[in-house]
Amino acid sequence: MLLLALTVFSTLGTRPPVTVPRCQTAATTVAFDQCLGRERDTSLRTLERYRLAARSRIARENPENGRLLGDFDAAQTAWVAYQKAECGAVYTLWQSGTIRGAMSLRCELRLTQLRTHQLWSTWLVDENGPAPQLPEPVVEAGS
Repeated sequence: MLLLALTVFSTLGTRPPVTVPRCQTAATTVAFDQCLGRERDTSLRTLERYRLAARSRIARENPENGRLLGDFDAAQTAWVAYQKAECGAVYTLWQSGTIRGAMSLRCELRLTQLRTHQLWSTWLVDENGPAPQLPEPVVEAGS
């Protein structure tokens, strides 16, 4: 038991923060899908804020390296295509049930939160510098 507790506590600093999943109080499939859609839209706005901050930092700190900015933009374009394909596949997996929309929205929400966190940790955190201008983004459990 002690070993399990030590293992859990030793990994807390290496994982993104976790909050309680939302939309728990939705009483119908439609209400649940609407709630998840709002959450997805909020996460997309957050992603865009972090993407723009990262892009701005890249341009500011690497003005002579135009390729880096182009590579960053290409990576984001590829990520958007990946998310669309992945969550489309999830929708297809569940297409015969009313849960298909929720499963696809959860996929979009989760991948968006993970991408936001990845942008933050790669492009906005400087291990030897000041604290990042944006806080560490939340990645929800079970999204």
